[in-house]
Amino acid sequence: VITGVFLSGTTNLVFNGTNGVAGTGYYVLSSTNLSLPLSQWTQESAGQFNAGGTFSVTNTLTPGVPRKFYLLQVP
Repeated sequence: VITGVFLSGTTNLVFNGTNGVAGTGYYVLSSTNLSLPLSQWTQESAGQFNAGGTFSVTNTLTPGVPRKFYLLQVP
C-alpha cells in the first residue's frame, strides 16, 4: 500500500508504503494512460519490503513529460 507521495527537491518523487511482507519484492509501475493493461505500463523501479514490511523509493521526474499515473505491484 502506498501511504505517502511527496516531491523532494524539484525532480525527485518519493513513494513510501507499508503492509508488505518482509523480503517480498515489489515493482513501481507508471503510465500516462490509465486505460492501458498493466502489461503495457512501464516499470520505474523494483525492490523488496524491509523487515518491518515498509518501503521507500525515489523516482526522478522529467520536466516536459506528460502526467504519469503510478501503481505498486506485488508479484
